[in-house]
Amino acid sequence: MKFDIPLEEDLFSMEAPAGYTVWDAKNLDVQAAEAKFIEGLRLIAERFNNGFFPDGVSIHDYQKWMNDDYYKQRAAMNLPKEEADTLNYKLFESSILIRFFRGEMTYRCKGVRLGETETPIFWYRPEKSETYRVIYGDLHVEDVFPENLPK
Repeated sequence: MKFDIPLEEDLFSMEAPAGYTVWDAKNLDVQAAEAKFIEGLRLIAERFNNGFFPDGVSIHDYQKWMNDDYYKQRAAMNLPKEEADTLNYKLFESSILIRFFRGEMTYRCKGVRLGETETPIFWYRPEKSETYRVIYGDLHVEDVFPENLPK
């Protein structure tokens, strides 16, 4: 170990390296994040959960699933590396809405199977919107006024 050695000042720079882009969570494209969230729900239900949605979608839920089951299940699929990488990326992208959306959101999916048309599974209220975006079990989305939200 060496102590008190001189270090280059640029090692401590807060500037993004060449070729990288700084992204501010305040600039979240909610529509794009919603579409990726829906795709992630579909992937999890179809490929990992026997047609059922995950019980939870918090960051903690994602991390627990990744650590406990995801990599084992993915390994059992024996996917080519490129396909496995694409799957990883899509699942990471699907968490963007949960990670960066600032506002009220509710997820209720325990025991809900993909395709349940009338079952609301997730709803949130975009900033400055009078309505909520409600995602249903068949993954279609509707704008719903607060008085019509599930109880």
